[in-house]
Amino acid sequence: MVFEPGHPVDPAMDLAGQGLAGIACSGMISLVIIVEAAEGKAEMFLKYITEEAAEVIAHEPGCRDFLISRGKENPNVFTLAEFYDDGAALEAHRQTSHFILFQERVREFGLIAKRTAVLGDVVFPV
Repeated sequence: MVFEPGHPVDPAMDLAGQGLAGIACSGMISLVIIVEAAEGKAEMFLKYITEEAAEVIAHEPGCRDFLISRGKENPNVFTLAEFYDDGAALEAHRQTSHFILFQERVREFGLIAKRTAVLGDVVFPV
């Protein structure tokens, strides 16, 4: 799914604007998001997403990992790979104050030009 600038940010949604309503997620799940930072906003995006990932890893036992990579060819492109025990852990993540703060910053500072997300069931290793 691709979301363009101006897409409303809801605290019940992930960075990609996706909720879990109607999606069955009973085992370990992954959320991979590719973000293109808005022009001139890559460093600010990196600062805030790094803070968010550190909070998730430190305070959310249902999050197995939260990886951030930056494009070699285009340093405005970031890949976020999040792994959760199950859908409930991802939903709990979306209710945290640090997640809501990050979403507010994305909206307030117009940090994202484009984003694509894939929510999936982890099939290996299990």
